[in-house]
Amino acid sequence: MVTPSPPPVSQTNAYIAIPLISICAVICTISTLVLLYQAYCQNTGNERDQILSTKTKPYFNFLLFICFLASTLCEYCDLTRWIIAIKTGKGLFFTPLNQSMAIANFFHQVGAFSFYIIAMARVYDCCKTTYYPINKRLMIGYTFFIVIGSITAMYYVIIVAIQPPHDTYYFFPKYNTPAMIMLMIIDFLLNATLFILFIYKLNQLLTQRLIKDSIYSFGSIDDNGKTQCDIDLIIRYSVLFTFAIITNQLFFTANMVNHVVDGVSDHFHWIIYCFRGIENAANCVVLLLALNGNHPYYLVVCGKCHSSLVGLFTVNTENVLMNMKLHYDEMEREIETNCEQTTSK
Repeated sequence: MVTPSPPPVSQTNAYIAIPLISICAVICTISTLVLLYQAYCQNTGNERDQILSTKTKPYFNFLLFICFLASTLCEYCDLTRWIIAIKTGKGLFFTPLNQSMAIANFFHQVGAFSFYIIAMARVYDCCKTTYYPINKRLMIGYTFFIVIGSITAMYYVIIVAIQPPHDTYYFFPKYNTPAMIMLMIIDFLLNATLFILFIYKLNQLLTQRLIKDSIYSFGSIDDNGKTQCDIDLIIRYSVLFTFAIITNQLFFTANMVNHVVDGVSDHFHWIIYCFRGIENAANCVVLLLALNGNHPYYLVVCGKCHSSLVGLFTVNTENVLMNMKLHYDEMEREIETNCEQTTSK
């Protein structure tokens, strides 16, 4: 069955999407150039990322560069797609533009799964020297989902690239909707795992510190003691990656709404590209601010969120420890009472 030609792009949607995608592309480009400068051009050792070990650091820097580069190229591909669609007046999905722009989906998937690997490597390396290292089974499960998601993503890209020229509307839902649903589920599981892991590890580290030290001996983002080595680091990751996790859900959520809800495809699809741009830009900025050398810039951008999160978890953990102390005091009084009764007898 031959389907009708895709509708032309709305001028109103284009006036919103093109500037937003352009801004995201510029952010990704600047972030990539800054990363290259800091990773390979700066001679000051303390300006480079010192979180991973020396043996893994070159591979980590390479993976960072791949993530940044893929996100940047994805944005320029989307921007090119919109410009061609406006110039030709044929819409975003005419042949062969839609098939050739499968490369944008490829870049997006490479950037997204590189981000997931980097995020897990961050929290794993941060916690491995503490009393609360990440369980190896969790790492295996997380790696399994990344592998399955990567395979599914490549299938998704191939289907977009080979769809018949005159059967776009029927071929794509039939062969790619299952892959899109699976990607949506995997994407949610990876994001939820990262979010819960960051919060859980932060709570564990704060509890450990509160048990060992006074409640008032930390909580400032400016102290230079042992807090900066573990708690400050995991709080920084929690703030940054939570923001990235929220933006990472936008693209596939919008994509699913577009293909599941009838009657919105022609008017809603422009939002998908805006959300994808926001996701790519957010990933680049988050990974850049997470580097040790950019800690001062992180405090400028996220200092208030950082201190608020410290205060929130500090108060919560203090209440838990206070209840534990009251419970132990009560048990101690009961033991003393029993001992006195035994002695009197």
